[in-house]
Amino acid sequence: MFTDSGIEKIEDFECKTVVDASGMFSNNSSLKSVGSLSLEHATQAYNIFRSCGNLEEVGELLLPAAIGLKSLFSLCGSLKMIGTLDVSNARSGSMESMFSETNSL
Repeated sequence: MFTDSGIEKIEDFECKTVVDASGMFSNNSSLKSVGSLSLEHATQAYNIFRSCGNLEEVGELLLPAAIGLKSLFSLCGSLKMIGTLDVSNARSGSMESMFSETNSL
């Protein structure tokens, strides 16, 4: 959807219709911060921020319906802070490599 888009900042983004958010912002080296991202009906959230190497902070990420979260933040080496993370419906086997190579947290 916004893969490698050049977006630097997401203030408040709410999407009530997306069911598969996989790879939504992946490989976006320009993305530095996310204020609030709500994907309340997304059941698949694989790789949403994968390889966003300059992403430093996420204020709020709401994925209450997500059951698949594999590699959600993998390869986000600059990520230092996540405020609220709602993955209340996630299945333990679906969170493989969720923070792989995210060493600054």
